[in-house]
Amino acid sequence: MELTGLRVRLFRTIGPTEVGLPLGAPLTVVGPNNSGKTNMLRAIEMLFTGHDNDFGYTRERDLTFSSGSAKTSLQATFAGDPIEDKDFFEAFDRLNAMYERQRSDDTVSLSLVFSPSGSPVYQFFPNVKKPGDSTAQNQINKLQRQLVTDLLSKFSCHYIPSEKSISQLYDEVLNPYLRTVAASAVEPRIKQLENDLMDVAKGLNGELAAVGLSSLTASFGLPDGRIDGLLSRFDFSMEDPNKTPIAQKGQGIQSTAFLAALKWVSQQELKVGRKSIWLLEEPESYLHPQLMSTVSSLLKRLSEVAMVVTSTHALSFVPNSVDQIVGVRLDSSGHTEAVRYRNSVEAGSDLRAALGVRFSDYYNLGEYNVVVEGPSDKRLLNWYLDFVPEAESELACLRQAEIQDHGGVKHMGGWLRATFAIVRDERPLVALFDGDLAGEKERKDLVRFLGNKQIPYQANRQYVVCRAGFPIEALFPDEWLADLYDQHPQWFADFSVDASGTLVAMEIRDANKKSVMNALIDRAESEPTDAWRTRLDDVVNALNEALAVQQAVLEIV
Repeated sequence: MELTGLRVRLFRTIGPTEVGLPLGAPLTVVGPNNSGKTNMLRAIEMLFTGHDNDFGYTRERDLTFSSGSAKTSLQATFAGDPIEDKDFFEAFDRLNAMYERQRSDDTVSLSLVFSPSGSPVYQFFPNVKKPGDSTAQNQINKLQRQLVTDLLSKFSCHYIPSEKSISQLYDEVLNPYLRTVAASAVEPRIKQLENDLMDVAKGLNGELAAVGLSSLTASFGLPDGRIDGLLSRFDFSMEDPNKTPIAQKGQGIQSTAFLAALKWVSQQELKVGRKSIWLLEEPESYLHPQLMSTVSSLLKRLSEVAMVVTSTHALSFVPNSVDQIVGVRLDSSGHTEAVRYRNSVEAGSDLRAALGVRFSDYYNLGEYNVVVEGPSDKRLLNWYLDFVPEAESELACLRQAEIQDHGGVKHMGGWLRATFAIVRDERPLVALFDGDLAGEKERKDLVRFLGNKQIPYQANRQYVVCRAGFPIEALFPDEWLADLYDQHPQWFADFSVDASGTLVAMEIRDANKKSVMNALIDRAESEPTDAWRTRLDDVVNALNEALAVQQAVLEIV
């Protein structure tokens, strides 16, 4: 039997609008703090509270605030196997017949409503009227009660909160099954153990008889007549390579080791016909970032033998399959509502926004950002901002910007393809392209790529182009470049002017770009006037304006 879905109303922060959880596959619940993630997991647990209310539902704690006489309700869907669950379905068919119904498939719906006194009331057909005959009603009630017990007993539901210590979880989850295994190993020797205990009692009774108390006799037996009652707990140690008690390890190793044990526990429960359900609250708690992917892999392996539902704040635990993600948030009335996403990127973006974590933080971006093709471009911009006084050229946004080079125009273009769609909603970011053939090709390809995704990418808004047809070094005067070519022709792969002496082509060898930029900056610093700065001023002003426009848009959003 598999639990495939649960619909919840009026449970804790979940209000009158029904919230649905798809449970046919591993499920991850994401959302900000205090939005209802824990309540989603607790609702699944409460489904298994049973007729005796083992999980302690109370209206004071569990009924949604301001709900008055309304009732908490859970509606679960199960899918059974006609062979493995044959006995259950035979009894279920008898119940259907009592209602003059006929089962059409191997799915079962179970309703749970809590009465005004907080008692659980389970029904398979809550909206179908029972037969009027009291004898028939009693038969229905008896059979239905037994079917509910049988159905719930096919599962072992474990809620693992983030605040419990590993020692507590070890005692509650792992140790009982260790005792069962140890009891099986001890059982062949139990007769000898009982005989030895009888010998001890005989000795004690002999002493009592020797002092005139033969009417008083002692005996020794197993606690509650159970073998596992002999066994209290077992040492849990890890070796790496030195053997150390698990409690003395770091919290990350403790958590990882505990989660690794859950598959074994699930396999033990399967042996006795119960499917494990693990409700894991924030499994990333106490984990070092390096262990995130390890634990994520452990949970994937656990889901092969058990149902796994997690809540998380960690992007590492957001699955790629959108069918396995449910987002939660509070609506205008303060009730939890469920959100389904189109893809995992959307889910991750929503989670980052909820937690105040920005995708751009992973790339060490600043509040303003300029990305450039290579070190020469970065060197020139940084030098300009130091060389030109702020009083002369304010450039408020550009002076605050992080300038990052990507080691080449193709690398810059690739990074923008992968990140711009997300980063643009978080921080101002402008790309600076050279106007040469390589820069123009990459710029056109990027504009086309983003355009196909309906993402605007416009000149002097999201990107700025240096002097058309030339690399960034051509922002300096042509005569400077001609002088430099005359002095060091080996630095250039191509250099050409037209009949009037106007520069028409220039290509600098990669190995000499640093030397060319240093020589041009040295000359600029020795110039008595700033007349040479016209082209460079235009570029930095365009960058500053583009950053300012983007910031204004983000502030409006």
